[in-house]
Amino acid sequence: MKNTIKKCLVLVAISTVLLCTGCATGPSYTQAQQITVPAGKALIYVYRKPEAVLLWDTASIKANGQLLGYSKNGSYISHIVSPGKIVLLANKGPGFTNFGLISVIQNKSQIELNTEAGKTYYIRVVLEPAGLAGGFTPKMEWVRDEMGASEITHCKAEK
Repeated sequence: MKNTIKKCLVLVAISTVLLCTGCATGPSYTQAQQITVPAGKALIYVYRKPEAVLLWDTASIKANGQLLGYSKNGSYISHIVSPGKIVLLANKGPGFTNFGLISVIQNKSQIELNTEAGKTYYIRVVLEPAGLAGGFTPKMEWVRDEMGASEITHCKAEK
């Protein structure tokens, strides 16, 4: 009986570690901090913190209509922009889970930034329950530089 319990605990521990490693495969944020931002430009990071749930779910990320990539569990996307208005859009991506009815309402999130040259912006993507429609919907949040710089250290670049 004790051996069975020990084996189950070891299996749960190993599964948890594997699930928490995330899906992103690029370099970690600390290795990528060497991004050189040209003079007169701004840098935007869109990231999703590692979570133990919804590992396979993604959100497509667009800036002014241009697809930047997919926000996977534990990943970040960097984007250099000219100063001015930038409209970021997160939409349910491939592999997005829907439990119950298909979500037509609240399947995307939009945020507008007025970027300034020489500045860095951190945008966090979180998955929230989609209410009665079931499944989850992406939500983007602008976060303070200190918080964004801290949270993104647990992420890897999305390729």
